[in-house]
Amino acid sequence: NKQIIVLSHSLNFKQDFEDLFYGREYLSYDFSDYKKEGPKITLMKGSIDNCLEFAKKLATGTQTERHTAGSNVRKALENFAAEILIQKAKLSSVKVNKMALEERLIKIEEIGLCSVDDIGEIKALLNILDPTSHGRPRRDSSSAEILDGIKLVEKLKRYL
Repeated sequence: NKQIIVLSHSLNFKQDFEDLFYGREYLSYDFSDYKKEGPKITLMKGSIDNCLEFAKKLATGTQTERHTAGSNVRKALENFAAEILIQKAKLSSVKVNKMALEERLIKIEEIGLCSVDDIGEIKALLNILDPTSHGRPRRDSSSAEILDGIKLVEKLKRYL
C-alpha cells in the first residue's frame, strides 16, 4: 500500500484530480485561515468512518470546531446515503453523486431502504447539522447534539 499526498493551490487542478479519481476512495482536506497557530483544516471528502472520526475529535471543542464536526457528520450522512443507494438499490455511482442529500433521502424512503423511524431521526439530525454545513451557523450546535448525530450515523451503517 502506498500513500500519496497531493497539494495544490489551483482549483482547476483539484477538480481535474477529483474527476480522474472519481469513484475511488481518498481523503481530501481544505487548508484555510492561515494564522500564527496554524491553518484551519477541514475534511472535504472521506469515508463514513473517516468523517465520523474527524467529527469525534472536534465534537467537544470550541464553537468553530463543533461547526466543523457538524459538517463532517453531515458528510458522513451524505456518504451513507450514497453508499446505500449504490449497494442496495443498485443505482449507478454517477447518478447518485449528482443527487443532493435531500434527493437521496427521498429515494431511500421511497424504496424502503431504512425504517420510517430512522428516516425521521435523519431529518431531525439535518435540522441541527444543516446550519453547521451551509455557511455560518444560525445557532451553536452543542457537543451532545453532534455526538448524538455521530451515534445515529454509526447506527445507520447496519443497513450497508
